[in-house]
Amino acid sequence: GCKMGGSSSEAQCSKKAIPSNLHSSPWRCARTRTSGGMMQPSALVGGAPTGTRLVVSVHCILTIASLALPSVASFGLSVSGVQDGRLWSLPLFWLVARLGTSPGIALLFAAVSAMAALSYFPRLEQEHGTFRFLLWFMLSSSAVGVLYLLLAFGMAQLDPTWYMVPCSGLWPMLVIAMTSQSLGMPPDASTSLFGLVPLPMRWYPLALIAFFSLISMRLELDLLAAWLIALGIHHSSGGSPLHRLVAKWRCPLGRLLPSLATVSAMEDSSSSYGSAGQVLGGGSSSFSLRSSLARAARGLGRCCPASLRKHYISASSVGFGVGGQYAAVGGSAWGGHGSSARVRTVGGGGPAASTLGSGSGPSFVAFTGSGQRLGEV
Repeated sequence: GCKMGGSSSEAQCSKKAIPSNLHSSPWRCARTRTSGGMMQPSALVGGAPTGTRLVVSVHCILTIASLALPSVASFGLSVSGVQDGRLWSLPLFWLVARLGTSPGIALLFAAVSAMAALSYFPRLEQEHGTFRFLLWFMLSSSAVGVLYLLLAFGMAQLDPTWYMVPCSGLWPMLVIAMTSQSLGMPPDASTSLFGLVPLPMRWYPLALIAFFSLISMRLELDLLAAWLIALGIHHSSGGSPLHRLVAKWRCPLGRLLPSLATVSAMEDSSSSYGSAGQVLGGGSSSFSLRSSLARAARGLGRCCPASLRKHYISASSVGFGVGGQYAAVGGSAWGGHGSSARVRTVGGGGPAASTLGSGSGPSFVAFTGSGQRLGEV
C-alpha cells in the first residue's frame, strides 16, 4: 500500500506490500505530489483511467460549449422535455451541467463536480474494468432518469414548475458513487460535514443532499433519486440495510451487466483478431456476435488517442484482492500494457465485494475536513 514519507508530503510506494505483477500495471502507485493533504488536479487527471477521462472530459467540453450554443443544453432531463420527444436525455442528462442565470457560479460547481468525479469514479472503474464501468454508468444514469421523471411528475401535481425543472450534470452520478462508498463502510464509521457537524458515514450522502436543498431553497429531487438508486443497488447486492424502513427497496442493476468473463472473452477476441479463432463447439466461424462486437471495439480503440488507450482497464486485469476486494492485477490488452492476467484471487477468501465502490485504498469524502479561511496560508 501507500504510505506518507516523512515531511515531504509525497505519497510513496511500499513495494513490499504490492505484488510484483502490480508494478507493471497502469494502476501501480506512482509518486504523487500533494499540497496540504489534497491531491493536485494534475495528479487526479494523470491517474484517471480511460472511462473516467471520457466521462469528465466530454462533460466539461459540452458544458463550456453550452455557453455559446444554447441548444447543447437540451440534454437536460425534464418531464416537459420528454413530453416533447427528447428521449435521448434519459441516459445522457449528465453530459451538460445546467448553467442557469448565473453561469459563473454554475461553472464553479461544475468544476467541483469534475474534480470529485476524478476522485470517485476511478474506484468504480478499477472494480468493473473500463468497458463494464461505461455500461454501468449508462445503466445507472438511465435508472436515475426514470426515477427522477416519476418523482418530478408527482411533484408537478402540486407545483407545475416541476414539469420544467431539469436533471443535469454529474452530481446525480456522484451521489451514487458517494452513497455506495459510504454504505460499504462499517456502521460505526463517522465523518463531519464541513468539519462542523459530526454524523454517521452511512448517512452522510443524505445529509449532503439536505444541505444542497437548503442552499438552493428547493428539494434536489435528482440527487434524491440518485441516492435511492444507489441504496437499491446496495441492498440488491446483499449489503446490510441502511434502515429497516427501506430494507426491502431493491434495484438489481448489476444483473444487467455482462460478467467479467464475457467482457474478457470479447476483449481477447478483439486483441487477437486476425488470428485463427474458435467458436464454442470446435469449428471455426466467419461470423459471431462476440467477434463482431470485438471488431467494432477494436476499430473504436484505434481511433482513440494513445493517452486514452494506455489507461484502459481490461476485464482480464480485474481480480479479487484481499478480503474479497477488487484490485487491478495487470495491464490492458487494448492499452498496450500487455499483461494477460486472468481473474484470480490474490489474497484468499473473504466476503463478496459490493457491486459498487467497495474497493480498497484511500477514500475521498466531499465537503469534509476543517476547512480554511480566505487569506490564510
